[in-house]
Amino acid sequence: MKKLQLITITHGPPIHTLPVTPCSSSPCLNGGTCTPTGSSFICFCATGYFGNQCQVQRSCQYGWKMHEDKCYYFSSSNEQWRGTKSACQNLNSMLAEPKQMSDINFLKSNTKKFQKTFWLGGSDRAYEGVWVWTTSGQRFTVTDWHTRTIHEPNNQDGNEHCLNIHKELNFEWNDDKCSNHYRFICEKSLIDLSYDASQEETTS
Repeated sequence: MKKLQLITITHGPPIHTLPVTPCSSSPCLNGGTCTPTGSSFICFCATGYFGNQCQVQRSCQYGWKMHEDKCYYFSSSNEQWRGTKSACQNLNSMLAEPKQMSDINFLKSNTKKFQKTFWLGGSDRAYEGVWVWTTSGQRFTVTDWHTRTIHEPNNQDGNEHCLNIHKELNFEWNDDKCSNHYRFICEKSLIDLSYDASQEETTS
């Protein structure tokens, strides 16, 4: 007589199938975030990328240096502070306004390579001792004033109202006469380049 083998069937937890959406295939590249919109999707790209699927990397124009989400131009010519604002505007940019320590350190490291003094976009011309970024109108929240050999800002002779990174002060911040001639740093956002970049992508 044959023995019958009993097979016990156990039931596990139910298997849940995730709904398929336009974002299920992770269509957004380079760290982009996908948001479904009906039967389609929109990619919100990480800094430095653009395109329908964040497939194209932004870059700065020739002669500019990229740091995080900004491009910087270090001039080779000298200007008075007032003239530097116009010079940067002619480049579709503004006189640099480093508002974070990472920006300050980036500009300092690059000015050291040139071994020159560079104007920045800060001034207290409106109210003595109240330093603001003149394009954005924001007051200083992070600073890099030189305070070792000379305590800056010191408004020497009552006529120092414009901000620079000074070669003779360890490339730290200094208030200076706005009429002096120095090199300058322009700044523009990578976002400002997105329109031109997208046009190039479309027409190429």
